[in-house]
Amino acid sequence: MMDNEDLIRKIEKAAEAPAPAEGEAAKEDAAPVETAKFLVVRIGETAYAFEADHIKEIALDAPLHYIPFAPPYIRGLINRHGEPYTAYDLNVLFRKETLDAATFVISHLNDDRIAFMVSDISEIMKIPRGDVQPITAAEADRTYFSGVIQPESADDGDILVLDLAAVMAKLEHDLRNR
Repeated sequence: MMDNEDLIRKIEKAAEAPAPAEGEAAKEDAAPVETAKFLVVRIGETAYAFEADHIKEIALDAPLHYIPFAPPYIRGLINRHGEPYTAYDLNVLFRKETLDAATFVISHLNDDRIAFMVSDISEIMKIPRGDVQPITAAEADRTYFSGVIQPESADDGDILVLDLAAVMAKLEHDLRNR
């Protein structure tokens, strides 16, 4: 588990990266590369990425309040600054197993108040947008993912990028059809 100090050191190290050589600087000036930031988390033993633009905050040790008659992947509500947030257990959607965790990634998507349960926060990753690859059938069910990141470090293997709009559409569909 990466603690706050480790995350801060990793961000500072990325900011202190050496300046490009003369030839490299000219290449960057000629063709700026659009980058994207991702919050990489673990849900169970698997790494997933949230687009950082869709994340509002991270809540640690938030108590969970049960909601009766909700779909199984809705574990309840958490209270953030006096506002209720629906707690999603993505592990139930992906593996049909409940996750034992008290860390939540709070989304900043539309006006919905959603918190996603995660086992651990791994890192913040900034990569060229072109490095997010389409998903192949062999990697995963495409329903809840918008792409895949292949990190330089092969420790985790590919990291699936979550499509939060698709996850929200699943809840809307299930609530309409209850």
